[in-house]
Amino acid sequence: MVADTPADRAGLEAGDVIVAVNGFQVGIVNGDHYDCGYEFENRADTDGNVKLLVQDHRTHGLVNLPMKLES
Repeated sequence: MVADTPADRAGLEAGDVIVAVNGFQVGIVNGDHYDCGYEFENRADTDGNVKLLVQDHRTHGLVNLPMKLES
């Protein structure tokens, strides 16, 4: 993970899996690909904030993480 990036500040670590962005599932869903970058751009509020649902690579549990995108 690159230091001092939005992902780093949100607490994401290498191996974590982003499952949803603001409630919209990303990845392969029913055979269709939903791109994480596209969802970031289209789901962020006017200040660049999004909420992520992430599967933690250590515990395999799901956690909600707020993240502020850079412009």
